[in-house]
This record gives sequence, C-alpha cells and structure tokens, in this order.
Amino acid sequence: MRDDGSIWVYLDTIGGGGGARPVADGLSGIHVHLTNTSNLPVEALETEYPLTLLRYELADGSAGAGRFRGGIGIRRVYRVEGTCRLTIEGSRIKSRPRGLAGGKPAGGTIVDIGDRRGAPCGTIDLVAGQAVSIVTPGGGGFGPPSDRPPASIARDAAEGRTMVEHAAAVYGTTEPVQSRRPELF
Repeated sequence: MRDDGSIWVYLDTIGGGGGARPVADGLSGIHVHLTNTSNLPVEALETEYPLTLLRYELADGSAGAGRFRGGIGIRRVYRVEGTCRLTIEGSRIKSRPRGLAGGKPAGGTIVDIGDRRGAPCGTIDLVAGQAVSIVTPGGGGFGPPSDRPPASIARDAAEGRTMVEHAAAVYGTTEPVQSRRPELF
C-alpha cells in the first residue's frame, strides 16, 4: 500500500537466456515464447512504484556450457520501500534447461528474499528495506564444452559475458583471459 492508502500492482516479466544453436551461441537476456511485453525503464519503475532496483545485469554462471554456450539469464535485485505483498511465479525452479549434443544444462531460476536463499515461489509479505533477488534461467549449451574454441572463451570474458573464474572452472582454460565487467556495487 502507498503512503496515501492506495493499492499498487506491479507485474514484471523478466527475460532469460535462449538455448544454444548448432552453429551459434544462444541469445542472452531475451524473452523466449513471451511476446507483447516491454522492458520497463528503471527510472519509470522507481518513479511509479515504491521499489528501488539495485541490480539489473546478466547473471554470470547461468548459461549452459558447450561448443556453443547457451544465452545468459538476467539478475534483478529489488529493494522494497514500503510494506507489500509479493507473488512470484517462475519456470525452471525445480529443473534446469537441458543442453544438447553434449552441451551442459543452464542454471535454473533462483529467488532469494533477504537471507532466505532459494526462497520458493508463491506469496510472501515484505517490509520496507527487504531485498528480493531474482535470477532467471540461462539457455542450455550445444556440443561438448571441450570443443569451445579458446578465442570464444577469451571473447566471452573480455565482453563480460563470463567471469574469468567461471570460464576456467567450466572450460578448463589455462589461457589468460581478462574480464572488462565493471563492479557495480
């Protein structure tokens, strides 16, 4: 409820990663099979609703590894500025998007509410100051990760599509890669 007693409703559809294709990486941060929805600008969200968006980024580690990697999911972290009731519905909570032809599965949906890691979907009452983190699924990889060219791994790291530590753990690369991703907080 707003300070003036009026009720507000905010509905958001958050994109995720598309699956890798036999000849290309999956697309990142897209709506898959969901049309006619918009990406509400942060400024409009924070002006219209008692919410603050603390983070809005591609979620490192959410893409499935493969010769062609899956698309990267999205992380959004909201801070509630007043008492409210939150309902979350999501897919890929109990299962993860599969990889194909030796590709690895992607990360599934993760919802964290304050210190409650892996909070289940459903309805919960929140108070001012609580944070809600939502990570959407990535897309599954295509082909064995060992077949991913080192230049593609280095490009992913240089473009901030993966952190250096994640690339080393998933692809076993020993080549030096540099991440240009800036720290947000």
